[in-house]
Amino acid sequence: PGELWGSISYSGLWRLAGRHWRAGLDEVARSFSRRRFGESLRRLVPDISDADLSPGRAGVRAQALDRRGRLCSDFVIERG
Repeated sequence: PGELWGSISYSGLWRLAGRHWRAGLDEVARSFSRRRFGESLRRLVPDISDADLSPGRAGVRAQALDRRGRLCSDFVIERG
């Protein structure tokens, strides 16, 4: 619970979400719709069909985010 609260109360998350809310909603929609996921995937792999897709488990992606809502590259080292 503490880690979740730390994440959802972090100012950088809200700034990122405010700038990219539409992309976030599209990502959620693709998660629930094979057709929408297939349409998106065909931009990268034109010959793939919806029949080629099968349900799978969700993955986890971690990315460092600063207080301004900017993605950090590789590592963040804090001193203090």
